[in-house]
Amino acid sequence: MEKIKNIDTVIFDLDGTLLYTLEDMADSVNHVMAEYGFPQHSVPAIRSFIGNGIRKLLERALPEDASAELCDEATEKYRAHYQTHCMIKTQPYDGIMEMLEKLVQAGIKMAIVTNKNDEASQEMQKHFFGETIPVCYGQRNDIPKKPDRAMIDLALEKLGSLSENSVYVGD
Repeated sequence: MEKIKNIDTVIFDLDGTLLYTLEDMADSVNHVMAEYGFPQHSVPAIRSFIGNGIRKLLERALPEDASAELCDEATEKYRAHYQTHCMIKTQPYDGIMEMLEKLVQAGIKMAIVTNKNDEASQEMQKHFFGETIPVCYGQRNDIPKKPDRAMIDLALEKLGSLSENSVYVGD
């Protein structure tokens, strides 16, 4: 694989970019919905709820009249369930591991920056990618989530990379 001029770093999103995580996420959302006696959602419906972090996912999944307190509680229940059920159906997309190996061989530095909660992100990074992608930042209370670039800047700093020599792959 030939290097693109001046690009030495690739930062990836996780969900829907490197890993197919939708079914495990859907199972955790529906687990929470069942705990409250709310209707279950289809996988395509849950796909439409994803974007802008975990709390937003639960806001969209809960009934429209759900209080902020209920949403906070449901978000924590989701986090707890997902943390222990996040790698049941999750797998890398076809061709991802081969592509990453080619990037390693080309000397490209890599990181993951995602709005998935940091605990699950770190676990998935270690399990699926290990040292291939050594840096991972997920959603935490002390760092603004995407689209803010704070996590990207932290990843670049940790890799010793410059923004102008980097690309972000994902949303």
